[in-house]
Amino acid sequence: MVVCFRGYLPVPKIVDHDQRRVELARAAVKVVDRLGIDGATLREIAREAGYSTGIIGHYFNSREDVLIAALGSVMDNATRRMAELSLIHRGLKATQEVSAELLPLDKRRTRENRVWLLYGAEAVNEKRLRRVYQQYDEQVRNMIRATLDQAIADQELSASIDPELEANRLLALSDGVSMQALFDRDYWTNERQLEAMDVHIHDLQRRGAEAPKS
Repeated sequence: MVVCFRGYLPVPKIVDHDQRRVELARAAVKVVDRLGIDGATLREIAREAGYSTGIIGHYFNSREDVLIAALGSVMDNATRRMAELSLIHRGLKATQEVSAELLPLDKRRTRENRVWLLYGAEAVNEKRLRRVYQQYDEQVRNMIRATLDQAIADQELSASIDPELEANRLLALSDGVSMQALFDRDYWTNERQLEAMDVHIHDLQRRGAEAPKS
């Protein structure tokens, strides 16, 4: 029997399923950052999100799906910020800003890089994770390459450079600097991290970075 109040039926609570999936993915990111991949159980993720473990089953088919969504959440946040920066800036300035967004320069980016590194060890042998990494690298590489194309068009860089090669080099450099900064934050201060990227970009500008001919 449905009890009415002053002639009105109770209004059912509307659940935004997409938003709930986002909340659970973000909770998983926090758990992975705190406890690692192995420690990110469905129970811990549910506790972090403030829900029962059973709720997760309404939105994800498995723990692996939750962890994939968590990694996607981290990557989507980073690429969205980089895309916004590439719209605000142009050419080499955009290259600097986009590259800096890859570094653990603050709490948010440090967490993203830690989670990225934790997942990376799993991705070596896990095909689904590896595909997510490859997709992300492709997005970032294309964004960096677009800024270098702009720099060439604006004559900030020599037309002789290979934008794809240089985008790959910058992406590899950012990965290395980020990892070193996570391992030794006392040495790899924000200033040193940014200097490593800026020196490379300035050297690219000075040398013309003429790509080797195959």
